[in-house]
Amino acid sequence: MTEHMDIKEFKTENHENERHFWEIAKTAFVLTMIRKYRGKFSSALDIGCGDCYVISQIAANFPEVNCTGADPALTPKLIGFFRKKLSERGLDVEILNKIPDKEFDAVFMFDVLEHLKDDRGHLKNLPQLKPGGILFITVPAFQCLFSGHDEFLEHYRRYNRRQLLETVAASGLQILESGYFFCSLLPLRWLQKISRKKYSADTVAPVAVINRLLAFCLQADAAFGYFMKKLKIQIPGLSCYVICQKPLS
Repeated sequence: MTEHMDIKEFKTENHENERHFWEIAKTAFVLTMIRKYRGKFSSALDIGCGDCYVISQIAANFPEVNCTGADPALTPKLIGFFRKKLSERGLDVEILNKIPDKEFDAVFMFDVLEHLKDDRGHLKNLPQLKPGGILFITVPAFQCLFSGHDEFLEHYRRYNRRQLLETVAASGLQILESGYFFCSLLPLRWLQKISRKKYSADTVAPVAVINRLLAFCLQADAAFGYFMKKLKIQIPGLSCYVICQKPLS
């Protein structure tokens, strides 16, 4: 079970294949969260954009937003490849292999913090986020689920919600909301963990119809978890998120 498309797992020749159900559902959840705060930003930076799938969906759903994707792991060849694909879809997204030295109204860090040895220090020094700007963060949840997949992706840790909130609060950012999503995947990931099955980077999406059905089920899972959170019932999930804001002064 993959948790996101890290650029280490990307293969150019498979780019047009069916997108994995986890990525489809996660991106749908991310778009729902972004839509809630849409009126607060007109420029956005996706740090660690990987294969540009999420930032492309953001650009497609919010065409009025000036979108930039940045990932130090991108090679000039991959940047050219992604720019061409995005241009063919009529999407104007700037793709970079270094973090730009300018400010944005919104910054996205989807499954990025776990790659950083000094996660708190990084958040304290985030000059790309304007004062008053919104920061969206997702991370893999629960250290007890740390596995060979995490090692392959060079993760330092996984988080529970309390740890993520402490990390964000220590940076001086104001927390707007937080929670888990994909509760149905927790037992599956635990079984994968205890089976000690060796991780393979060649994981592919299931057959198209099944893949889309699984994506629909995961989207329903995320919607249910979010509904329960509104009722003050926090259901643990395979991923954790926090949305926060940089103080004006």
